[in-house]
Amino acid sequence: MSEYTGKNKKDLMKSLAEKRAALQDFRYELAGGKAKNVKKGKNIRKEIAQIMTELTIAHKAEAGTAPAVTKVKTAAVKKAKPAKAAK
Repeated sequence: MSEYTGKNKKDLMKSLAEKRAALQDFRYELAGGKAKNVKKGKNIRKEIAQIMTELTIAHKAEAGTAPAVTKVKTAAVKKAKPAKAAK
């Protein structure tokens, strides 16, 4: 579950601006060789995507173009591998 679920648009836009600025700073650090944790960029991009998803959901709900969103966990279905023929 996202920490951004249930926040209003103003807070989401503020968080989005902060995360984009943090990503830009990270990229400058990375280019300058100062970044120690290279996974930090991935985490920031993930948070930006979560915020943008919540903004999209809020926008669609406001416009009435989409029904209420329900989050459903689906199990990954693994395909059975065929048995190897005996020689």
